[in-house]
Amino acid sequence: MPKTGVAPIRRGQVIDAVLHLLTTEGWESVTLRRVTEVSGISAGAITHFLGSKDAMVAAAVTRAYRDYEARMEAILDSDMDPPDRLASWISDIISPATGGEWSLWVGLWGRAPFDARIRYELGNVYKAHSRHLARLIDDGIASGHFREGDAGVAADQLIAMVDGLAMRVLLDTAACSFEYARTVVDTFLGTSVLRDSRPSPSSSPQL
Repeated sequence: MPKTGVAPIRRGQVIDAVLHLLTTEGWESVTLRRVTEVSGISAGAITHFLGSKDAMVAAAVTRAYRDYEARMEAILDSDMDPPDRLASWISDIISPATGGEWSLWVGLWGRAPFDARIRYELGNVYKAHSRHLARLIDDGIASGHFREGDAGVAADQLIAMVDGLAMRVLLDTAACSFEYARTVVDTFLGTSVLRDSRPSPSSSPQL
């Protein structure tokens, strides 16, 4: 079995450090000094592996989305019926366990108007995100579990709703908790996506 070279390992450690800083301290904390402190890798090596701050952030966004995409694909490819797959997606994305990811994305949204590279990276993320979710909803329409309609529109409505609720949870968890955010999404699904004969996702089996 071939051995993994040192460069990919070190590059991965740098990306881990950038993700940690973006999630816990914010954009301005991603400096060469702080990445060096968190990763334990020299400044010269960091510059060699990833170069500029823009390159570090772009690599971090790609990694974060790939991690999410792997979870999404596991749900899409499961043997569960579409309502249960949708419930599993909601449980994954609206959860204290993955809530830390929201800090990363919200922080990047704040930079997007001023940074073309971040706009480009996030644009690709959202296109893929919408495509994956629309595929799930299309499966539900085809199987008769979901109401007829435009799956892409429904996917974008869900994404926009989750994004807005994520912002509210981060602003004031006491006023908008994860549980409340889940109730809002489940209510929307019950009135706009699921057929009346199906239970709401909150009553479906959870992963």
